[in-house]
Amino acid sequence: CISRHQVRNVDTGEHVVKDMEFTFVELPKFTKTEQELETLTDKWIYFIKNADNLEVIPDHVDDSALRQAYHAANIQTWDKEEYKEYDYASMREQDERGKLKAAELRGEKKGKIETARRMKDKGMDLDVISDLTGLSVDVIESL
Repeated sequence: CISRHQVRNVDTGEHVVKDMEFTFVELPKFTKTEQELETLTDKWIYFIKNADNLEVIPDHVDDSALRQAYHAANIQTWDKEEYKEYDYASMREQDERGKLKAAELRGEKKGKIETARRMKDKGMDLDVISDLTGLSVDVIESL
């Protein structure tokens, strides 16, 4: 079901365009069942041929890109309400990731401020403290 083709000069047989090759997959000729899939190519062809008819991601899908393709194909079958719920859940998930990142950054800054305060208390030069902590001299002076 797979054939590869190259561009050659008809008269000389010379391989003219070496950087271009065509690969054709004839889906009607691909007759493997889910249990017969062996290679990643088999699994992709099976996906392309059967994605419209599949309701769940098959067990054989162990490649992350192929899993994403199944997921994307599944989304295309959703009605407006299902997609709206998915979109809302995705936004909430992103909000939570944002909150975690903000908390991490606050923790980092709090740690830098505490370190800068201790360094300042020991009489270290403000420019050195600024260089080591990444805090501005103005912030360090205000501690």
